[in-house]
Amino acid sequence: MILPDWNIRQLCNDQRLVTPFDPARINPASLDLTIDGEIYDMTHSHHSTGDGVRILPGMTILATTCEVVRLPATVAATLALKSSMGRKGLSMPAAGWIDPGFCGTLTVQLSACVPVYLKVGDPFLQIIFQQMMSAPDAPYRGRYQNQSGVTLARDDGPASLNEVANEHVIYVQPVEGLRLYTDGMVD
Repeated sequence: MILPDWNIRQLCNDQRLVTPFDPARINPASLDLTIDGEIYDMTHSHHSTGDGVRILPGMTILATTCEVVRLPATVAATLALKSSMGRKGLSMPAAGWIDPGFCGTLTVQLSACVPVYLKVGDPFLQIIFQQMMSAPDAPYRGRYQNQSGVTLARDDGPASLNEVANEHVIYVQPVEGLRLYTDGMVD
């Protein structure tokens, strides 16, 4: 069962389901989440923070929410890009499922077909909460539990942006043969 507005409001107020919580962002069956200024540009292997996020055509980034989501063991959730973001040319091509018991900020993959600029605090996602029939035997306690900020894949490759910053990556560019060069640190 998808939770209605009044139930979302009650869980946010009583159980800190989403913090910070702004009641003005409640929709009839979802809650708007806002974008943070931290991104990881997957196209150029570059981490940055700022007052906004600019996504150019062909770019793929990881972005994070300003809000921390704390799902009880009996509530799961799905993420959807706000339709207004899709109308601006933004897309969210990857996963949007949140298991019951998850706690942390949410990292999402975003791409654009036209230049898109979002200011920190702009609503860009909707989270839809679903009441489960009962609690699972084992609520989520996976590798992304309590994540904060943009979190890279933790199963293959660096587990954090600090590890990426300490790596020297060799890129291959086919221009009149092969030229190798090393890119230094991520700022």
